[in-house]
Amino acid sequence: MDNITHSFLDKYVHYDYISSTMEKAEELIENSEFKGNFLIIADKQGIGIGRNGNHWYSPSGGLWFTLGIYGFTFKSNFTLFCGLQLLKTLEQLISDPVMKLVIKWPNDLYLNNKKLAGIIVKHIPRSNYYLAGIGLDSNMESFPEELESIATSLKLETGMNYSSSAIIHLFLDNLNAELPEYLSTYRFDESYYTSHDYLNDHELSINTEFAEYTGRYHGISPEGAILLRLPNGAIQPFYAGEIRIIP
Repeated sequence: MDNITHSFLDKYVHYDYISSTMEKAEELIENSEFKGNFLIIADKQGIGIGRNGNHWYSPSGGLWFTLGIYGFTFKSNFTLFCGLQLLKTLEQLISDPVMKLVIKWPNDLYLNNKKLAGIIVKHIPRSNYYLAGIGLDSNMESFPEELESIATSLKLETGMNYSSSAIIHLFLDNLNAELPEYLSTYRFDESYYTSHDYLNDHELSINTEFAEYTGRYHGISPEGAILLRLPNGAIQPFYAGEIRIIP
């Protein structure tokens, strides 16, 4: 991969293979090897990390990276903010209205009803860092049998190869352009989110650490919580949990 330089970055590191870009980022921060904003990219990961300790299949052909952002304070909706920047980036690259590219709360992107990308954000307060780990199925040509029906790649859907460097540059351009307004209001682009919302018009169940709830999807709050209209009519926000669409 070409060396990546961008005004948003102070340091860039590329690995052919690494267990996890997120774990490596934490290690380098703990060892005081990074100062300022940085980007770690791997051609292949051994155990890409998803939400709740899940692993992300991340072989060669995909784009696996962690962005470290130093010195800011973000809100709980920062994961959605990052997801929207990636969504906008991919829409700009694909430029095909037939392609159905959407976002699913709290951290996944879907293309033509199959999972394409995931975002996980972690705060390291003692070092004043936020880490945004992103896995994108960009140029992968196949998936294991157990993933074939639920996952896809840009290449499988469009028949084209995509430059990892071009994706990164455009993503950082979008992030850098919209970050100042986000920091002044801590609001993400709710109108854009609504127009690309995978969960619109669905009955859902959400499994939290306390209990499981069911209800009608009622959108996203400005703070990034998912809203459900419960059977009793109350609209309840949820900030975390595993969701399932009820057929």
